[in-house]
Amino acid sequence: APAQSHIGRTFGMSLQNVGALLDTVQRKLSMNWEFMLATPVSLVEIVLMAFLAKCIYRPYPSMQKLFDSRPRLHRTLYGAPVGMLVGFLANDSGIVVLVLMLVVYVPAILGLLIEQEMERTMSEPSGTG
Repeated sequence: APAQSHIGRTFGMSLQNVGALLDTVQRKLSMNWEFMLATPVSLVEIVLMAFLAKCIYRPYPSMQKLFDSRPRLHRTLYGAPVGMLVGFLANDSGIVVLVLMLVVYVPAILGLLIEQEMERTMSEPSGTG
């Protein structure tokens, strides 16, 4: 039989001993907290994740326009903050998960917003001055 993953072992342990699960959660949160204090830039990452979540769940007008023109993008991004949060909570150095996901999502969204703005400015009639 294949070896059980650490997540599988933790889940199995939690079914038998809730206290052990709480100890594991406390340990993971403690390790993340220590990592964040050791690298102050980590706090910026949490702010960026919150901002990304705001842009997805309560979009600014420019983001809403982007989502209206690309509805699959909006549906796809809906899970991003949830995945970031799960990765943050499930890993001992979960703040790294936030960094890796932000490195993918933020530039992609910025690129699409810039493209949208360029299309808008190019389609506007130039002044007759």
